[in-house]
Amino acid sequence: MIQRRNLLLGTASLALSSLACQPAQAAGFRPNLAGLEHRVTNASAPEVFFIPELSDAAMLRVYRALSWKPSGRVGVKVNFEGHGKPYIDPRLITSVVREAKGTFLESNTYSSTRERLALAAELGFAGIAPTDIIDDEGSIDLPVPGGFHLKSHRVGSHFANYDSVISIVRFKLHNLPMLGGTLKNLSITLSPYPGRCNIHSGGRAFNRWIQEPDKILAESITDAVKAALAARPGRWAFLAAMPAFAPRDNCPGAVDAGDIGVFASMDPVAIDSVCTDIALQSAPDAATRGKWIAEHTLSILDMAEKNGVGSRAYRLTVL
Repeated sequence: MIQRRNLLLGTASLALSSLACQPAQAAGFRPNLAGLEHRVTNASAPEVFFIPELSDAAMLRVYRALSWKPSGRVGVKVNFEGHGKPYIDPRLITSVVREAKGTFLESNTYSSTRERLALAAELGFAGIAPTDIIDDEGSIDLPVPGGFHLKSHRVGSHFANYDSVISIVRFKLHNLPMLGGTLKNLSITLSPYPGRCNIHSGGRAFNRWIQEPDKILAESITDAVKAALAARPGRWAFLAAMPAFAPRDNCPGAVDAGDIGVFASMDPVAIDSVCTDIALQSAPDAATRGKWIAEHTLSILDMAEKNGVGSRAYRLTVL
């Protein structure tokens, strides 16, 4: 059964790849790169590299543009998500992961290690690199240096075994109640269940679920990101892909914007910022855009900048 699923998934990925080299045209939308809200020319702003193409070669090219060399053992933080959910296509990241000699990092959260490893095989990740379920043997607490709410960010204990980390996400504005991108990849999806409780409760509890208001949750996410960055200073790199997908939330006017391309940066806020700016350009009017901003708590990007996590403004370099 697993072999058959792998074959079917591989066929689906090949189908995606056949469309991968086309710029964003699926819904008649093409981003206005010159008009992106937070794009600047200031040389002090962090640089985000972009290729309007979805392919393994394009992802490798933006990664190499960073001129970043990982040291020691390299982890690749991804989120397998699951069947029917918008996880990163493993065929887009094969060359990057192999060049970095990386190991995929994932957490159990609501499943067992055995189930998570089986999912890695079924989705096509296992054929690229090993997978380490980092909370398989407990957890560790990463200190938050001067955050809004959290004192620590609880992550799987195996995180300590990695010297450098590459975050790779499939950016999605719609489908989630809050921005789903790099910030979430370094916070909620880096955590086992107790760590998620910690974030959602604003640092009040590890052992029970307390859902704080969106503002506190968003601030706590940026606290967790701050801890992850401080744990490996200068040894994180951030990649993102924006492939076509049909929105599944109730946002008015949300459409499938088509394949956008791939991005790379050394700044986690900047890479989420440019992806968000592009996604917001697909709104049909200003009122709808405002509703999307409120629905997905996009103020988290400003909170992250205030928390010292990164920069809302960015320089965009199109390769």
